[in-house]
Amino acid sequence: MRLLKAAFMLIIVVDIFIILLALTILNPLLVLLFIVVSGVLKGIHNQLSVKQKLYKFYKIRSSKVRI
Repeated sequence: MRLLKAAFMLIIVVDIFIILLALTILNPLLVLLFIVVSGVLKGIHNQLSVKQKLYKFYKIRSSKVRI
């Protein structure tokens, strides 16, 4: 899961770099598009993180109940 987190963080960093590049060179509409894509990727990353934490919580909780 750490590899997945690292991959998403790398994608976000690349998006920020592209946004800065787009601000200096390209059309502002492309900047808006990259911001939206970056937001969607961050949302996916947060959902995966929450699902992993919930899975660990319920796994620990269910093992304590069985004992």
